Amino acid sequence: MLMKRTQLYIDPQSYNLALQAASFENTTISDIFRKAVRHYSKSQPKPKNSLIEIAKLAKTFKWPKNTPKDLSYNLDHYLYGTPKKPLPKKWTHS
Repeated sequence: MLMKRTQLYIDPQSYNLALQAASFENTTISDIFRKAVRHYSKSQPKPKNSLIEIAKLAKTFKWPKNTPKDLSYNLDHYLYGTPKKPLPKKWTHS
């Protein structure tokens, strides 16, 4: 397994506890810290993917019947009255 070298600043009590655990398990202090980090991360709630959550929310939104289909593409036109941009050919239905 590829390892990343780092340094930790810990108080003497935590160091002594890690040293005792490493001695008891016949392993290294580094291994004790790796196990502790993995154990801690398993107990934490997993972060949600914000974009997926927004997409789920958007599916529940009821758009008004007269909402333009090109609203996001021609937002400046609908907000400020600028000329409409022609839709790219890949967006138009033939």
